[in-house]
Amino acid sequence: MPDNCEHWHGLIAERALNPLDHATEAAVAAHLGTCAECHILADEFAATAAALAVTQRERPRLTSTASAPVPSPEYLHSQISARLAAEHRHQRQRNLSAGLVATAAAALITVFVVNMATSNPTQTAAPKIALSTDTIDGGVDFENRPWGTQIHLEGEGFAPGQQYNVWLEQADGAHIPAGTFTGVANKRIKVTLASALPQSQAVAIGISRSDGALIVRTPLT
Repeated sequence: MPDNCEHWHGLIAERALNPLDHATEAAVAAHLGTCAECHILADEFAATAAALAVTQRERPRLTSTASAPVPSPEYLHSQISARLAAEHRHQRQRNLSAGLVATAAAALITVFVVNMATSNPTQTAAPKIALSTDTIDGGVDFENRPWGTQIHLEGEGFAPGQQYNVWLEQADGAHIPAGTFTGVANKRIKVTLASALPQSQAVAIGISRSDGALIVRTPLT
């Protein structure tokens, strides 16, 4: 007995229109029990045959003896097969469209990640630099930023209530402000400051009192 489904399609179409002999019906039923595709096809054939039967009953007769022709199993098979082939094409198109959408989404995510990486460059921290005097024990770390330099300063020994100015010094001796902080009694301070001067252009960092008196200056080169 042939195992290919094409052999069974014709028998399944004939079965939808007319009863098969006992042996053929048993063979077809056995195949339908093991082949999901042919089982779906049999349901399609049966539904189409039922619809054709209703159409035959409702169609007006042209003469008292004339009747509409009954479609052959081959015709029924060709109609259902054509419909199934069209559905398969549509499914492939849907799958392709879904794949394109997924690919486009992945591309957009990649662009977004690249843009994020570009707009947020890796922050490189230099080794901590000491800012110490006889009374002050402190240090700073630098982070390169697109807009300049971010400074992390910590230390103790600053006079309580006294305002201090932090600055970066460029090659010509000019002081580029990096912010201020106020000393706190018996507590180690930690502040984050910012200067528009890139770290690569800074030759020193310093701290002054609000009256301009120099507290500490540490060369960076």
